[in-house]
Amino acid sequence: MQMERNANGPWRTFPSVVLTILLPFFPMASPACADWVNFSVNQAVPDNDEIGLADTQTLTGFGNYIQSIEVRLKLTAQESDLAFNGDFYVTLQHESGLAVLLNRAGRTATLSSFEILNGNDSWTIFVADLNANGNAVFESWGLNITTIRNLRLWTCGRWGLWACWRCMGAGFVRVDGARPL
Repeated sequence: MQMERNANGPWRTFPSVVLTILLPFFPMASPACADWVNFSVNQAVPDNDEIGLADTQTLTGFGNYIQSIEVRLKLTAQESDLAFNGDFYVTLQHESGLAVLLNRAGRTATLSSFEILNGNDSWTIFVADLNANGNAVFESWGLNITTIRNLRLWTCGRWGLWACWRCMGAGFVRVDGARPL
């Protein structure tokens, strides 16, 4: 501990904060793995139309917090339709309003942006064909969401330190710092 003189009065103690939490018997999170959830759409994507096509699905039965997410999308076209991957604009949007551009240049976020959101919400996938002469069918899409069922936060004293355990691990967290953190 170091002693410092408080400008307002007598000596006060401002210890360097060293927090060690050993949690072998108190897991802070329990993972839940999900299988693919698939949705059939089977609709033509409007050609050369930025209004596009959206499909919204509400998921239930997942844990409270997303740890990871994968997306599967199936678009089909006849060879004579001249549809190319670069013709399409595709986004995935969570009920919270967070949307991620999936397949274009200029993407500013990745699927990891959805981490810690609730998986039990509505999800919307949007597909638009932005170029002429390429007819495609939006056949299906799916999500594979791995969630954390229980996420607990421990607060320690008046300094408001907290340790967040993303998923099962060794059970040892150490936070070093000086006040204020």
